[in-house]
Amino acid sequence: MNYMKVSLELQSFISRYQALEKKQHNIMGFNYAEVHLLVLIKNNPNLTLTDLATLKNSSRSSITQLTNKLISKKALFKMQLNKKSYTLVLTSKGKEIVEYHNKEHEKFNDALNTIFSHYNDDFFTKLVNFKNEILDYWEDTYGI
Repeated sequence: MNYMKVSLELQSFISRYQALEKKQHNIMGFNYAEVHLLVLIKNNPNLTLTDLATLKNSSRSSITQLTNKLISKKALFKMQLNKKSYTLVLTSKGKEIVEYHNKEHEKFNDALNTIFSHYNDDFFTKLVNFKNEILDYWEDTYGI
């Protein structure tokens, strides 16, 4: 077996998947981070900015900047709850983006399920073990 060729094929696959993910998440002029924050807000209403930052593993200031950008793009608005707090609410445009995103994920998952049906459980067990060995190496060597 030519392991160098396999390694190059795997790298090519990962690069193409990253390109697909970027392309899939460029919806109506909204980028990956914007789309995923809208999805998070839709799925978790009434979260504070601090809660969103924690869930996204980001700083509160970066979430504030991102929410302000989404407000300026008319995908989100702030609804005052009381004098001190507000909640973030999706506009119809924000809801449309989330719906489109979810439909794309559903199409992608359906296609994968069709492909997966061509392989047996033993193949997937070996594939998961392969993936885990690579992740363990990355963790041990690079700390990621």
